[in-house]
Amino acid sequence: MKYAWLGRVFPVLLPLVFVITPHEARALAVDVELMLLIDVSSSINDSTEYPLQMQGYRDAFNDPRVLSAIQGGELGRIAVRADFWSSDDQFETAVDWMVIDDAAGAAAFAAAIGNADRPFGGLTAPGHAIIQGMFNFDNEFESNRQVIDISGDGAQNDGVHVDTAVAFALSYGVDTINALAIEGDKLAMIDGSADYPGQTVGDWYDEHLKAGDDAFVMQVSSFEDFGDAITEKIEREIAVVPLPGAVWLFGFGLLAMLRFVRRV
Repeated sequence: MKYAWLGRVFPVLLPLVFVITPHEARALAVDVELMLLIDVSSSINDSTEYPLQMQGYRDAFNDPRVLSAIQGGELGRIAVRADFWSSDDQFETAVDWMVIDDAAGAAAFAAAIGNADRPFGGLTAPGHAIIQGMFNFDNEFESNRQVIDISGDGAQNDGVHVDTAVAFALSYGVDTINALAIEGDKLAMIDGSADYPGQTVGDWYDEHLKAGDDAFVMQVSSFEDFGDAITEKIEREIAVVPLPGAVWLFGFGLLAMLRFVRRV
């Protein structure tokens, strides 16, 4: 036959098609993509505050309540990463994206974040951290919720204005930005940290960082309280979000109406 040679050549060429033809790997579906942005600015000391902060994250992912929240999702797994931030030129990955769907995965992430070395300590640029971090949602995962969890102990004193960064992140596709404020002295008006006299770190976080769907801010009085707070916060961020009561009522009413129609 005129083209019989194709039968011999085709099996040889076929593997090459998959090598030179670009193809897109399928994304792994998870319930939540959670990004932890951890403040390591110079106001956080090395002797007690940084260790307490990292121990808090370690304990959170070893906590059975957090694992229960993860496994209680529709898919029973999340993707999570952690990044350190400080000045507008200081942003570094602490733990790259990991999938958690069981106790072993949670323990592995807990160990990784608990052993992360502090890379720097400068000024406070949460706006830069949000912009830098949001691009890391371009990853191999897909989910219905992309959540930024940012913690810190002070207001912005460096980098792009945080309000601009938050608006940019939401327009980019980030669903929620939650914050944990570690309270200290009230913010100072003299250096521009405070928007008004008497404003606290928690107030500032609530007014500038909290954004998106079901966003919230938690406040603790000191680093000694950080561990319990971050556990509660992470559990809340990954837990299944219940539908509002009105939606349930609507669904119940619709079901009742359909049953009535069928009987007529």
